[in-house]
Amino acid sequence: MSNLVLTNAYLPYFTGEVDSKQEFDQEIENIQAILNSNKSANHLLLGDLNTDIIEINHNTMRLLEIIKTNELTMGHVEN
Repeated sequence: MSNLVLTNAYLPYFTGEVDSKQEFDQEIENIQAILNSNKSANHLLLGDLNTDIIEINHNTMRLLEIIKTNELTMGHVEN
């Protein structure tokens, strides 16, 4: 991989509160900006995303949306 971008993210945990959703959305927008600014690169998004993809809530939907939009692939998921 000649052009690799590593992004380490810590996303806020879903509490159901409006502030929590807004904070999560802001972090997702920051990640999207990184992906947009390096479109030709290979990306690895690492860190604590604080999202249980089995549980359907705001954070899960937003994370899955960014994965689908950017044609990303989820790797190892551990509880």
